[in-house]
Amino acid sequence: ADLSVSMELCQKLDFGKLSLHVLSMHCCGKEIILKLQLVEVQDLCLATLEGHERLEYAKGRKDAGSKFFKRDKFESALERYSLAAEMLGHRDDIKDNALWAQAQDVRALCELNAAACLLKLEKWREAEAVCNAILRASPDNEKALFRRAKALLASGDAARAEVDLRRVLEANSGNAEAKQLLQKARQQGKGTEKERKVYAKMLQ
Repeated sequence: ADLSVSMELCQKLDFGKLSLHVLSMHCCGKEIILKLQLVEVQDLCLATLEGHERLEYAKGRKDAGSKFFKRDKFESALERYSLAAEMLGHRDDIKDNALWAQAQDVRALCELNAAACLLKLEKWREAEAVCNAILRASPDNEKALFRRAKALLASGDAARAEVDLRRVLEANSGNAEAKQLLQKARQQGKGTEKERKVYAKMLQ
């Protein structure tokens, strides 16, 4: 008999659709063992997905990205997070209001995770840009502020990093990571200011 693989399995495998032929099937204790033959692989046409299908597929990409992230495969994780976020970014593709609200929550998570990947890859400006996009939609997003601060500090902009970190701590005074990074930003800022003063004297 022919067997079409479910959407859930397709997501896990990063495939569109598989056609399989069952060669044999037998029981082994509590397990059923199938011997399958791959007949055909069909690419999934993302443009034709309905709203709920689009959301479920994007969730699958997010989950796949998280697995790659845990294995330190940051480029692969970034690719999947970015695809998921892009799939959920157009209102015309998801017309149901409740479904759209769910999609935007998933999209925000994917964008935050993409920013985390970019930080791991030391792509500071790109990480900042992703966080900027998140903060345009959600100005008080704590994780976006914190990750933008990390990107800014790494790229040498301690002053702006300090502003973001202060906002994080205003919303959550118990954020230990933000406190630690704020201290680092202040130290880096003092060093930068000292260098500017020395350079200014040299030019006099």
